[in-house]
Amino acid sequence: MGSALIEVLGPLLGTDMAQVWTGDDTLLDMIRDREVLGAVLRDVAGDTVAKANEGATGKVMRRIMRDCLTGNGRAKVEGWVPRWMAFPPAAYTERGGVPTVTRAAQVAGLSATSEPLRQAA
Repeated sequence: MGSALIEVLGPLLGTDMAQVWTGDDTLLDMIRDREVLGAVLRDVAGDTVAKANEGATGKVMRRIMRDCLTGNGRAKVEGWVPRWMAFPPAAYTERGGVPTVTRAAQVAGLSATSEPLRQAA
């Protein structure tokens, strides 16, 4: 964790984070940036819900995301992974500052031409 080696090995091994990770309250509670919170809401709940709740408090946005991830009164979202945890990772804003994205850019040439070592099941 925290090294560029993960950004090389993840794609090379065909790692699918959605198979081994699920969103939970801890992650949602850690998101403090309003722009990121809105983008994650869009990822989880869709454009219509995100647009309708642009002015909502962070608490309301997090509750909607929890409901989507658990299926509590909303369609349950399966297999969602934050962009920064995917292979290749991506940011939710143009500001940068996402370590996984920075490391992936540094090693992009190492894995770009390689096929995954294992096939997805």
